[in-house]
Amino acid sequence: MSTDREVIVFGLPFSILSVTGQDHISFLHSILSQDIAGMQTGEWRETTLLSATSHIMALMTAIKTKNSILLLSGAGQAELISKKLARFIITEDVQTQDITTEWQLLEVWGPQRESFLKQLSPAAQIGRQKHLKCVRALLPASEKIPAETALGLESAREMLRIENGMLAYGKDINETIMLSETRLEKIAASETKGCYPGQEVVAKIETYKRLNRCFVKLIWDSASDKINLPVEGSAILDIESGDEIGCLTSRTYSPFLKKIIGLGWLKRGFFEQPIKVTVKSETNITAETSALA
Repeated sequence: MSTDREVIVFGLPFSILSVTGQDHISFLHSILSQDIAGMQTGEWRETTLLSATSHIMALMTAIKTKNSILLLSGAGQAELISKKLARFIITEDVQTQDITTEWQLLEVWGPQRESFLKQLSPAAQIGRQKHLKCVRALLPASEKIPAETALGLESAREMLRIENGMLAYGKDINETIMLSETRLEKIAASETKGCYPGQEVVAKIETYKRLNRCFVKLIWDSASDKINLPVEGSAILDIESGDEIGCLTSRTYSPFLKKIIGLGWLKRGFFEQPIKVTVKSETNITAETSALA
């Protein structure tokens, strides 16, 4: 989908957990993959909560406010994340509260996005992150978005998400996926802050460059229609042997390309270079893979 339009605004489903208390910074710094202690007020950083084996227990955006860290995640995740954090609290003074109903989340694309953001009230929390081609904004729930702003369709946002290789927790990522398999470790994990759960495994994979699988983008070879989309969760097959070499996790039809596009993971030996594959479906049309970034 082209983002040449002046501005495209989406209202996203989300949840947000407020973490406060005398020890909230040091506590989150010790258990999350990101450098929380080094954040400045108003800054947004991607982060994860990992298992000891570096599997992703939660994928979040940390937002630093004057008196708290806000953990922004997918819809319905706040309570689950709160319970996972509670397992690590021993004597620390840390409190969590689901404040999702107090906010609304916008995602803004297009060359005139900064002009749109200037129309928001000073109460808005603006997230500008270099790895994203869009800007996100948290607005108080009571605030109206600027007049004449038409929110984009969910299907259009899904096209942009997949085209830009933005993995979604609960769809592409779950607790069976390791951080390094997503290629998000450069964005969501600090290389300098020291230990956190899963850090040793992340560092070892970075040192030895040995992954069992990794996420890629897919684009189908020929023009296709949006009716015969392959099923998410379908096997990705080696085009020569027919062996199963991966899994399709997201897909949609791109009217701009007139082709199906998708995200998925491939086993070691197949993700390192672009290759032709077949996604198991009624049509078995071939697709070409490429790196997420």
